[in-house]
Amino acid sequence: INQAGRLLESARRTFRDRDFEESTTLSVQSQGFSRKILDSSTAGSSFTAKVYRFEGDVKIKRVKQFVWETITGNLALKVRDQFKTSSSGSAQIVYFDGTITTLKPGSLLEIRELFEDPATKVRKVRERLNFGGVHAATQGGNAQGSFHEVSTETTVARTEERTQMSMEYDAAARTTRTSVESGEAEVSTGGSSVKLASLESVTVPAEGKLSPKENILSSPSLVEPTDQRVFMFESGKESST
Repeated sequence: INQAGRLLESARRTFRDRDFEESTTLSVQSQGFSRKILDSSTAGSSFTAKVYRFEGDVKIKRVKQFVWETITGNLALKVRDQFKTSSSGSAQIVYFDGTITTLKPGSLLEIRELFEDPATKVRKVRERLNFGGVHAATQGGNAQGSFHEVSTETTVARTEERTQMSMEYDAAARTTRTSVESGEAEVSTGGSSVKLASLESVTVPAEGKLSPKENILSSPSLVEPTDQRVFMFESGKESST
């Protein structure tokens, strides 16, 4: 409850500062904690992942099942569940530790681990990207040592807290590209690893060797019109935007 409140207050503060992208991220994270609180009385386990929102054609294959089913509403996910998006579909998962993963169009993701140590409260979330791309946003407040991990056939990327990271995997070329928008991530393949800082990326080709780090551009800021601006038109008069 306290974490949900802190995130909501931070969202309001960044909204007042007109940092709308950060405000949206914090708001969704706060809502994820709130949903967890509301669902705790009926959930079989608090260590859950849930499809928060989706667009277009998104399918899920439950663990120990062989049929892909179309997602028609928000639902809880379990370890070894897989879900995939069509070329026009996307989906967003909220994890019990507050992490938000967005599955991009034309992607397949499997949940590998949802774990919390009862003694240390260290939380571990692992995902496997089989093809396509994901964007993962972690937040603070978890015990030291907690992490979120996304892996492909050749690469493992691990983040701790307050990090936004994207991973793209071309299954045909067996090439993985990992980019960090904010925070830090450790990327490893074989016996080598590298730490990425904000606005850095690295590529791992099929042979499994880390490329030199590259700098990436930050997201452009919207200059005009202001976000969520409403345009009013008088009925019966010709107007254009």
